[in-house]
Amino acid sequence: MAPLSASSSLPMQTMRTPVLAFSLCLLCLLTTMVYFLWASHQQAVNSAKINTDNLVQVLETRVAADFSRVDGILSFVADEVRTQGLWSRTPSESLLPMQKRLANLIVDFPAVAGLFIFDADGQLLLSSDPEWRPFSIADRPHFQRLRANPSLKHVFSDPLVARATGKWALVQSLAIRNADGELIGVVNALFHLDDLADDFAKLDVGDQGRALLRRSDNFRLIFRTPYSSVQEQDINQPIPPSNAVRRQIEAGVSAGSLRFIASTDARPRLASFRVLKKYPFYVQVALADEDYLADWYRQVAWVSVFAVVLMVLFVLFIMRMKRDELRIEQANHALAYRQGLFSALFEQSSLMAAIVDSEGRLLEVNSQALTVLNGQRERVLGATLVDLPCWPQVEQQAALQRLLIQAMQGQLATIDHLNITLPDRQIEVMLHAIPVQLAEQCLVAVTAIDISALKASEAELQEKTHALEHSNAELEQFSYSISHDMRQPLRMISSYLQLLRQSLGNQLDEDQQQFCHFAIDGAKRLDAMLIGLLEYSRVGRKGEPPVWIESQEVLQQVLLFLQPMVRESGAQITVQGEWPRLFASPDELLRLLQNLIGNALKFRVAERVPHIEIRAVVGDGMWSVSIQDNGIGIMPEQAGRLFQMFQRLQSRSAYEGTGLGLAICRKIVEHHGGRLWVESAGEGLGSCFTFEIPYLTEMTLESVKENQ
Repeated sequence: MAPLSASSSLPMQTMRTPVLAFSLCLLCLLTTMVYFLWASHQQAVNSAKINTDNLVQVLETRVAADFSRVDGILSFVADEVRTQGLWSRTPSESLLPMQKRLANLIVDFPAVAGLFIFDADGQLLLSSDPEWRPFSIADRPHFQRLRANPSLKHVFSDPLVARATGKWALVQSLAIRNADGELIGVVNALFHLDDLADDFAKLDVGDQGRALLRRSDNFRLIFRTPYSSVQEQDINQPIPPSNAVRRQIEAGVSAGSLRFIASTDARPRLASFRVLKKYPFYVQVALADEDYLADWYRQVAWVSVFAVVLMVLFVLFIMRMKRDELRIEQANHALAYRQGLFSALFEQSSLMAAIVDSEGRLLEVNSQALTVLNGQRERVLGATLVDLPCWPQVEQQAALQRLLIQAMQGQLATIDHLNITLPDRQIEVMLHAIPVQLAEQCLVAVTAIDISALKASEAELQEKTHALEHSNAELEQFSYSISHDMRQPLRMISSYLQLLRQSLGNQLDEDQQQFCHFAIDGAKRLDAMLIGLLEYSRVGRKGEPPVWIESQEVLQQVLLFLQPMVRESGAQITVQGEWPRLFASPDELLRLLQNLIGNALKFRVAERVPHIEIRAVVGDGMWSVSIQDNGIGIMPEQAGRLFQMFQRLQSRSAYEGTGLGLAICRKIVEHHGGRLWVESAGEGLGSCFTFEIPYLTEMTLESVKENQ
């Protein structure tokens, strides 16, 4: 069979194109973000370098200016000392005015904590503060250097604890010499390290930034910021020869920038340094990466989040595309499978099938149709269905045309029977037309079923049904006649036997009396069996028709009828469960319950109080009723015989009955579309009789009637 339309499989290339385009866009965007972060990092580093360069230049200028100003003060004091010859005067004559002058020189210079004048032996002669007690600096290294080297004029001490104040300080000393170059005294300026550090702390170097002052000759630390007593252990500590700053200064570099990881806290920093030109110090400012790159780190975080979101979206997009691709592939496989299945079903079907377009032309026919039409596919395809030679009569063509028009209008159309004229015979078919919407085409699928054999079977079945109905009617009439008409002679026999026994009276001996009794009793039992047979034949035929009844009311009537047996036996009866409104025959349901409950009362064990439990349950569309007793019970293998006609499991002398009660119960239940069964563990262990019949509500009953 040729396909009706082109394959609907989508090429996978159309699915991969948007994935490739999206991937390229994502790659370009990620590359742009990486370049942006790199450029931003470079800008942050360059800005930090410029910032450290500016800050260290400011520090270098400020420190050099302070030292230069102190140089001027010290030179002025030294000239005053040489000019006035203070060494030969008493304090009352000249030292006290000079002391006031020293105090006035530093009153506007808070960086200098004090000025001191010492003699050639290092003894304090005069200071800017009269409260300071005399002390000696003869053991100080900076004083010893001035005294040992006549050519040395200025020196700076290493950080030391000042004897005047007890604080860490830096001393700037100027030698006072006579005309012969002999040391006659020293004038010192005292800088407290915490005061110097306060100036450094005013610089904005961030939370983890550092600024420091070191000697450039021995690389000992003067102080670093933030300054605290905790760092006093680092004062005067030199940096190792491997230090990058030290190597550059020793190489003659006076200013520069570099990145390093600090040995004190292991933080990476960017630092700039400058060596003071006239003094043996250098200043250094370092910014921590976490400070000057803080904005860049935030940018990295945001860009990373954005990149992760993009990647997640990309992954979701890929997963969605893969899922769609898988669905399309599965749909293509399913379509191919359905096409193959349709082709196989269409070709191998035992039905005659054809596909017709909107103008009634044949687009496709299966092999079965070609076989019946005795034609070739090429000659049949394209022909109009109505114009085929198998429809010679105008009535056939008109019916077929109406079928196609109805299907073209979107409705299911059927012709129950239509004759097809073939060259060698004539067959009767049933036609179905189904509208098929394919893309923008409206087609019709036409199937034809050869019902010739079916029609013949229907006629034969109808004939046999009539014969069976006639036979059943005769059997019912025969059964009624046997059970009804035969009772009259039987009653006559029983009556004349009783009259004969009465008339003979004492003439009959004991055996003859017993023979008469057996004959009369047999006639009575035969009459009871005929009555039971009559009742059995009337089930479903002469009873009341099904109506809506209350099952609870029927049960109450049954218990009322059985009340004498209940009082006689002292039975205890319990009723449980659901007793709904039923659609059933009232007299048959009453007889069913009366027989089953009556049997539970009747077949009891002597000297045992009967306990009967009646339980009703509604479920799965069925109403089930169980009657459980503690009576004589039955052997499980004998359960099948109970519901047969005239079958008794107990002797007639022990329990009266005809053997038709349970057979009638079974017929009543089956007449209502249900089933009846018994369960017992054995003799003397009681029995449980259960029946179930369909439970129909008024709504479901109406639905059943409509379907019928």
